[in-house]
Amino acid sequence: MADDEVRTDTTTTADQDEAKPQGDGVDWKAEARKWERRAKENAEAARRLREAEEAEKTELQRLAERAEAAEKRAAEAEGRLLRLEVAQAKGLTAAQAKRLTGSTREELEADADELLEAFGAKKAEPKEGDGDEGEAKPDESAGAAIFGRPRERLTPGAAPDRDPEKTPDQLADEVLKKTRGL
Repeated sequence: MADDEVRTDTTTTADQDEAKPQGDGVDWKAEARKWERRAKENAEAARRLREAEEAEKTELQRLAERAEAAEKRAAEAEGRLLRLEVAQAKGLTAAQAKRLTGSTREELEADADELLEAFGAKKAEPKEGDGDEGEAKPDESAGAAIFGRPRERLTPGAAPDRDPEKTPDQLADEVLKKTRGL
């Protein structure tokens, strides 16, 4: 008879196992479900509150908010336009124009000058009717004056019109002769 009493005390169902606290006496699953339920209720209450506040706004308040948003967009567009105008005047690319900082024309022009000075960007090519009929000259600080644009050496395939190119040894001999003054 004592064995029957012990056996009935140790028998449990799966529901009772989930409800039993583990270790520290707190049922964490139940707590998590409780807080999740409260969060959902609070989210719904916040949505209803926003709707009520929106309904209480007067037409004048709504128009004021729209005007404020429109003024903000207009100011941003004017800033972009000013940056692009300065970049075009200074001969910068569109990628360089994005990096200009400043709120006034003078600040943007100073920043463009610093950018050109730091990176030695090429000036914009002259357009027809600008008065400068030559090719656009590369910026000296970019190293273009030293190396220049490679010259094309096109020859017909059947019969070359000029002498064959010099070998590296021949070029080295010429350099030595020039440096020594021979």
